[in-house]
Amino acid sequence: MSDNELLAAIESGEVASAHLPEIFAEDGPVDEVGRLKALSSLLRREPQKAGPYFSRLDPEKLAQAIEENRLSPQLISLAVRAFPEDERLTASALGHPRTPTPAMLLLAERVSGATLAKLLRDELRLILSPELARALARNPHLDEQQWDYLGSLLKRLAEDENLRIRPEMRPESLAAEDRGLLIEEPESKGAEDAEERPKRRETIYSRLMRMTPAEKALLAINGNRDVRMLLARDANQMISRAVLRSPRLTELDVAMIAQMRDVDEEVLRMISLSRRWMRQYTILKNLTLNPRTPVAIAIGFMERLNNQDVRLASRDHNLSDPVRSAAKRLALRRGLR
Repeated sequence: MSDNELLAAIESGEVASAHLPEIFAEDGPVDEVGRLKALSSLLRREPQKAGPYFSRLDPEKLAQAIEENRLSPQLISLAVRAFPEDERLTASALGHPRTPTPAMLLLAERVSGATLAKLLRDELRLILSPELARALARNPHLDEQQWDYLGSLLKRLAEDENLRIRPEMRPESLAAEDRGLLIEEPESKGAEDAEERPKRRETIYSRLMRMTPAEKALLAINGNRDVRMLLARDANQMISRAVLRSPRLTELDVAMIAQMRDVDEEVLRMISLSRRWMRQYTILKNLTLNPRTPVAIAIGFMERLNNQDVRLASRDHNLSDPVRSAAKRLALRRGLR
Protein backbone atom coordinates (compact mmCIF):
# COMPACT_ATOMS: atom_id res chain seq x y z
CA MET A 1 0.00 0.00 0.00
CA SER A 2 1.39 3.42 -0.97
CA ASP A 3 1.84 6.17 1.59
CA ASN A 4 -1.12 8.11 0.20
CA GLU A 5 -3.35 5.02 0.24
CA LEU A 6 -2.35 4.29 3.83
CA LEU A 7 -3.11 7.84 4.97
CA ALA A 8 -6.45 7.78 3.11
CA ALA A 9 -7.38 4.48 4.80
CA ILE A 10 -6.65 5.98 8.23
CA GLU A 11 -8.73 9.10 7.53
CA SER A 12 -11.67 7.02 6.27
CA GLY A 13 -11.50 4.61 9.22
CA GLU A 14 -10.85 1.63 6.93
CA VAL A 15 -7.42 0.67 8.22
CA ALA A 16 -6.83 -3.04 8.96
CA SER A 17 -4.71 -4.61 11.69
CA ALA A 18 -2.37 -5.91 9.00
CA HIS A 19 -1.35 -2.31 8.37
CA LEU A 20 -0.24 -1.63 11.96
CA PRO A 21 3.45 -2.50 11.47
CA GLU A 22 3.55 -0.08 8.54
CA ILE A 23 1.66 2.60 10.48
CA PHE A 24 4.09 2.36 13.41
CA ALA A 25 7.22 2.14 11.26
CA GLU A 26 9.83 4.57 12.58
CA ASP A 27 10.41 6.21 9.20
CA GLY A 28 6.81 5.80 7.97
CA PRO A 29 4.44 8.54 6.74
CA VAL A 30 2.05 8.40 9.70
CA ASP A 31 2.40 10.86 12.58
CA GLU A 32 1.22 10.30 16.16
CA VAL A 33 -2.23 11.73 15.47
CA GLY A 34 -2.66 9.36 12.51
CA ARG A 35 -1.55 6.41 14.61
CA LEU A 36 -4.09 7.24 17.30
CA LYS A 37 -6.82 7.61 14.64
CA ALA A 38 -5.92 4.20 13.24
CA LEU A 39 -6.09 2.56 16.67
CA SER A 40 -9.38 4.31 17.37
CA SER A 41 -11.01 2.83 14.26
CA LEU A 42 -9.53 -0.62 14.93
CA LEU A 43 -10.81 -0.71 18.51
CA ARG A 44 -14.35 -1.17 17.21
CA ARG A 45 -13.45 -4.14 14.98
CA GLU A 46 -10.26 -5.75 16.30
CA PRO A 47 -9.68 -4.53 19.89
CA GLN A 48 -7.34 -7.43 20.68
CA LYS A 49 -5.04 -6.36 17.82
CA ALA A 50 -5.21 -2.61 18.53
CA GLY A 51 -4.71 -2.80 22.31
CA PRO A 52 -1.00 -3.74 22.43
CA TYR A 53 -0.08 -0.91 20.06
CA PHE A 54 -1.26 1.85 22.41
CA SER A 55 1.91 1.44 24.48
CA ARG A 56 3.92 2.32 21.38
CA LEU A 57 2.40 5.76 21.09
CA ASP A 58 4.47 8.76 22.24
CA PRO A 59 2.59 10.63 25.01
CA GLU A 60 4.76 13.75 24.50
CA LYS A 61 3.70 14.01 20.87
CA LEU A 62 0.07 13.38 21.78
CA ALA A 63 0.24 16.12 24.42
CA GLN A 64 1.61 18.50 21.81
CA ALA A 65 -1.21 17.54 19.42
CA ILE A 66 -3.77 18.33 22.14
CA GLU A 67 -2.16 21.71 22.78
CA GLU A 68 -2.22 22.46 19.04
CA ASN A 69 -5.92 21.48 18.88
CA ARG A 70 -5.27 18.60 16.45
CA LEU A 71 -7.12 15.89 18.37
CA SER A 72 -10.88 15.37 18.32
CA PRO A 73 -12.63 14.90 21.69
CA GLN A 74 -12.79 11.14 21.10
CA LEU A 75 -9.05 10.95 20.45
CA ILE A 76 -8.24 13.10 23.49
CA SER A 77 -10.23 10.66 25.60
CA LEU A 78 -8.32 7.70 24.15
CA ALA A 79 -4.98 9.40 24.79
CA VAL A 80 -5.92 10.13 28.40
CA ARG A 81 -6.96 6.53 29.02
CA ALA A 82 -3.81 5.20 27.37
CA PHE A 83 -1.47 7.37 29.48
CA PRO A 84 -3.29 8.35 32.70
CA GLU A 85 -0.02 8.89 34.59
CA ASP A 86 1.77 11.08 32.04
CA GLU A 87 1.97 14.57 33.57
CA ARG A 88 2.26 16.64 30.40
CA LEU A 89 -0.51 14.79 28.57
CA THR A 90 -2.74 15.01 31.65
CA ALA A 91 -2.11 18.75 32.00
CA SER A 92 -2.75 19.30 28.29
CA ALA A 93 -6.04 17.41 28.42
CA LEU A 94 -7.18 19.18 31.59
CA GLY A 95 -6.50 22.55 30.00
CA HIS A 96 -8.28 21.83 26.74
CA PRO A 97 -11.93 22.88 26.36
CA ARG A 98 -12.75 19.93 24.08
CA THR A 99 -11.69 17.18 26.47
CA PRO A 100 -14.81 15.03 27.04
CA THR A 101 -16.39 15.14 30.47
CA PRO A 102 -15.79 11.43 31.34
CA ALA A 103 -12.06 11.84 30.68
CA MET A 104 -11.96 15.06 32.70
CA LEU A 105 -13.69 13.39 35.63
CA LEU A 106 -11.29 10.45 35.50
CA LEU A 107 -8.29 12.78 35.65
CA ALA A 108 -9.77 15.06 38.33
CA GLU A 109 -10.07 12.17 40.77
CA ARG A 110 -6.42 11.11 40.45
CA VAL A 111 -4.18 14.10 39.56
CA SER A 112 -1.74 15.39 42.14
CA GLY A 113 1.02 17.93 42.67
CA ALA A 114 1.39 20.82 40.22
CA THR A 115 -1.32 19.49 37.89
CA LEU A 116 -3.84 19.36 40.74
CA ALA A 117 -2.91 22.88 41.83
CA LYS A 118 -3.26 24.18 38.26
CA LEU A 119 -6.71 22.64 37.88
CA LEU A 120 -7.86 24.14 41.17
CA ARG A 121 -6.69 27.58 39.99
CA ASP A 122 -8.78 27.23 36.83
CA GLU A 123 -11.92 28.57 38.47
CA LEU A 124 -13.66 29.25 35.17
CA ARG A 125 -13.39 25.60 34.18
CA LEU A 126 -14.78 24.47 37.53
CA ILE A 127 -17.66 26.95 37.34
CA LEU A 128 -18.60 25.75 33.86
CA SER A 129 -18.30 22.09 34.92
CA PRO A 130 -19.64 21.65 38.47
CA GLU A 131 -19.35 17.89 38.01
CA LEU A 132 -15.60 18.41 37.61
CA ALA A 133 -15.46 20.32 40.89
CA ARG A 134 -17.34 17.47 42.59
CA ALA A 135 -14.92 14.93 41.09
CA LEU A 136 -12.01 16.96 42.47
CA ALA A 137 -13.63 16.76 45.90
CA ARG A 138 -13.09 12.99 45.72
CA ASN A 139 -9.37 13.40 44.98
CA PRO A 140 -7.32 11.91 47.87
CA HIS A 141 -4.36 14.21 47.14
CA LEU A 142 -6.12 17.42 48.23
CA ASP A 143 -4.42 19.15 51.15
CA GLU A 144 -6.38 21.05 53.80
CA GLN A 145 -6.03 24.44 52.10
CA GLN A 146 -7.09 23.05 48.72
CA TRP A 147 -10.05 21.30 50.27
CA ASP A 148 -11.17 24.50 51.99
CA TYR A 149 -10.99 26.40 48.70
CA LEU A 150 -12.89 23.70 46.82
CA GLY A 151 -15.53 23.50 49.55
CA SER A 152 -16.03 27.26 49.32
CA LEU A 153 -16.35 27.08 45.52
CA LEU A 154 -18.87 24.24 45.68
CA LYS A 155 -20.93 26.30 48.13
CA ARG A 156 -20.86 29.29 45.74
CA LEU A 157 -21.91 27.07 42.83
CA ALA A 158 -24.88 25.86 44.83
CA GLU A 159 -26.01 29.28 46.05
CA ASP A 160 -25.08 31.87 43.39
CA GLU A 161 -27.64 32.16 40.58
CA ASN A 162 -25.05 33.87 38.36
CA LEU A 163 -22.96 30.69 38.40
CA ARG A 164 -25.84 28.42 37.41
CA ILE A 165 -26.04 26.70 34.03
CA ARG A 166 -29.50 25.38 33.29
CA PRO A 167 -29.45 21.95 31.58
CA GLU A 168 -31.41 23.25 28.60
CA MET A 169 -28.81 26.01 28.06
CA ARG A 170 -25.87 23.67 27.58
CA PRO A 171 -24.74 23.62 23.93
CA GLU A 172 -25.74 20.00 23.37
CA SER A 173 -29.24 20.66 24.72
CA LEU A 174 -30.11 23.90 22.93
CA ALA A 175 -33.24 23.94 20.79
CA ALA A 176 -32.61 23.59 17.05
CA GLU A 177 -33.36 27.27 16.39
CA ASP A 178 -30.91 28.43 19.05
CA ARG A 179 -28.23 26.01 17.86
CA GLY A 180 -28.51 27.49 14.39
CA LEU A 181 -28.29 31.00 15.79
CA LEU A 182 -25.66 30.57 18.52
CA ILE A 183 -23.53 27.53 17.67
CA GLU A 184 -23.51 26.90 13.93
CA GLU A 185 -21.58 29.24 11.66
CA PRO A 186 -23.93 31.11 9.28
CA GLU A 187 -23.60 30.49 5.57
CA SER A 188 -22.34 33.56 3.73
CA LYS A 189 -24.75 34.89 1.08
CA GLY A 190 -22.90 38.00 -0.03
CA ALA A 191 -25.02 41.17 -0.17
CA GLU A 192 -28.08 39.42 1.25
CA ASP A 193 -26.01 38.25 4.22
CA ALA A 194 -24.73 41.81 4.82
CA GLU A 195 -28.33 43.05 5.04
CA GLU A 196 -29.41 40.29 7.42
CA ARG A 197 -26.36 40.43 9.71
CA PRO A 198 -27.48 43.39 11.89
CA LYS A 199 -30.84 41.71 12.47
CA ARG A 200 -29.10 38.41 13.26
CA ARG A 201 -26.76 40.09 15.76
CA GLU A 202 -29.71 41.81 17.43
CA THR A 203 -31.46 38.44 17.79
CA ILE A 204 -28.31 36.90 19.26
CA TYR A 205 -28.02 39.79 21.70
CA SER A 206 -31.61 39.32 22.87
CA ARG A 207 -30.90 35.59 23.49
CA LEU A 208 -27.76 36.45 25.46
CA MET A 209 -29.67 38.90 27.65
CA ARG A 210 -31.72 36.00 29.01
CA MET A 211 -28.66 33.97 30.06
CA THR A 212 -26.76 33.87 33.33
CA PRO A 213 -23.08 34.93 33.28
CA ALA A 214 -22.02 31.29 33.57
CA GLU A 215 -24.20 30.33 30.59
CA LYS A 216 -22.69 33.16 28.55
CA ALA A 217 -19.17 32.01 29.48
CA LEU A 218 -19.97 28.47 28.36
CA LEU A 219 -21.36 29.85 25.10
CA ALA A 220 -18.24 32.01 24.65
CA ILE A 221 -16.26 28.77 24.39
CA ASN A 222 -18.71 26.88 22.19
CA GLY A 223 -20.48 29.60 20.18
CA ASN A 224 -19.99 30.78 16.61
CA ARG A 225 -18.01 33.84 15.52
CA ASP A 226 -20.92 36.30 15.90
CA VAL A 227 -21.37 35.12 19.49
CA ARG A 228 -17.64 35.26 20.22
CA MET A 229 -17.31 38.82 18.94
CA LEU A 230 -20.25 40.00 21.06
CA LEU A 231 -19.10 38.23 24.22
CA ALA A 232 -15.49 39.40 23.84
CA ARG A 233 -16.83 42.87 24.68
CA ASP A 234 -18.71 41.75 27.79
CA ALA A 235 -17.87 43.74 30.93
CA ASN A 236 -17.78 40.52 32.99
CA GLN A 237 -14.20 39.22 32.79
CA MET A 238 -15.32 35.63 33.30
CA ILE A 239 -17.26 35.91 30.03
CA SER A 240 -14.83 37.93 27.90
CA ARG A 241 -11.84 35.82 28.94
CA ALA A 242 -13.75 32.63 28.15
CA VAL A 243 -13.81 33.66 24.48
CA LEU A 244 -10.03 33.20 24.31
CA ARG A 245 -10.46 29.59 25.43
CA SER A 246 -12.67 28.65 22.50
CA PRO A 247 -11.17 25.86 20.37
CA ARG A 248 -12.95 27.51 17.42
CA LEU A 249 -10.99 30.74 17.84
CA THR A 250 -9.13 31.69 14.65
CA GLU A 251 -6.32 34.10 13.80
CA LEU A 252 -8.95 36.41 12.27
CA ASP A 253 -11.00 36.32 15.50
CA VAL A 254 -8.01 37.26 17.64
CA ALA A 255 -6.93 39.99 15.21
CA MET A 256 -10.43 41.49 15.45
CA ILE A 257 -10.47 41.30 19.25
CA ALA A 258 -6.96 42.78 19.46
CA GLN A 259 -8.13 45.99 17.79
CA MET A 260 -11.41 46.40 19.71
CA ARG A 261 -11.63 49.69 21.61
CA ASP A 262 -14.37 48.41 23.94
CA VAL A 263 -12.75 45.20 25.16
CA ASP A 264 -11.50 44.63 28.71
CA GLU A 265 -7.77 45.31 29.14
CA GLU A 266 -7.32 41.87 30.70
CA VAL A 267 -8.40 40.23 27.44
CA LEU A 268 -5.73 42.20 25.56
CA ARG A 269 -3.19 41.23 28.21
CA MET A 270 -4.07 37.54 27.75
CA ILE A 271 -3.58 37.81 23.99
CA SER A 272 -0.17 39.44 24.55
CA LEU A 273 0.93 36.45 26.68
CA SER A 274 0.18 33.91 23.95
CA ARG A 275 3.24 33.03 21.91
CA ARG A 276 0.99 31.34 19.38
CA TRP A 277 -1.00 34.49 18.66
CA MET A 278 1.85 36.97 18.95
CA ARG A 279 3.72 35.21 16.15
CA GLN A 280 1.01 36.56 13.80
CA TYR A 281 1.98 40.05 12.63
CA THR A 282 -1.59 41.32 12.17
CA ILE A 283 -2.40 40.47 15.79
CA LEU A 284 0.86 42.01 17.00
CA LYS A 285 0.15 45.23 15.09
CA ASN A 286 -3.50 45.49 16.17
CA LEU A 287 -2.59 44.94 19.80
CA THR A 288 0.26 47.46 19.77
CA LEU A 289 -1.81 50.16 18.05
CA ASN A 290 -4.89 49.64 20.23
CA PRO A 291 -5.26 52.54 22.71
CA ARG A 292 -6.85 50.08 25.17
CA THR A 293 -3.71 47.93 25.35
CA PRO A 294 -1.79 48.48 28.61
CA VAL A 295 1.04 50.95 28.01
CA ALA A 296 3.89 48.64 29.04
CA ILE A 297 2.66 45.92 26.67
CA ALA A 298 2.26 48.29 23.72
CA ILE A 299 5.73 49.78 24.23
CA GLY A 300 7.23 46.31 24.64
CA PHE A 301 5.96 45.20 21.23
CA MET A 302 6.77 48.45 19.41
CA GLU A 303 10.22 47.21 18.30
CA ARG A 304 8.59 44.37 16.37
CA LEU A 305 6.50 46.66 14.16
CA ASN A 306 7.59 47.34 10.61
CA ASN A 307 8.62 50.85 9.54
CA GLN A 308 5.24 51.76 8.10
CA ASP A 309 3.40 50.88 11.30
CA VAL A 310 6.00 52.58 13.53
CA ARG A 311 5.50 55.75 11.49
CA LEU A 312 1.71 55.34 11.87
CA ALA A 313 2.03 54.89 15.65
CA SER A 314 4.24 57.96 16.00
CA ARG A 315 1.45 60.10 14.49
CA ASP A 316 -1.58 58.43 16.09
CA HIS A 317 -3.08 60.85 18.64
CA ASN A 318 -5.45 58.13 19.85
CA LEU A 319 -2.47 56.42 21.49
CA SER A 320 -1.31 57.48 24.94
CA ASP A 321 1.60 59.93 25.13
CA PRO A 322 4.10 57.30 26.39
CA VAL A 323 3.26 54.89 23.55
CA ARG A 324 3.36 57.60 20.89
CA SER A 325 6.66 58.93 22.31
CA ALA A 326 8.15 55.42 22.18
CA ALA A 327 7.09 55.16 18.54
CA LYS A 328 8.68 58.57 17.77
CA ARG A 329 11.97 57.52 19.38
CA LEU A 330 11.97 54.28 17.43
CA ALA A 331 11.17 56.13 14.19
CA LEU A 332 14.08 58.47 14.85
CA ARG A 333 16.47 55.56 15.43
CA ARG A 334 15.34 53.91 12.22
CA GLY A 335 15.70 57.17 10.29
CA LEU A 336 12.01 57.36 9.40
CA ARG A 337 10.30 60.59 8.39
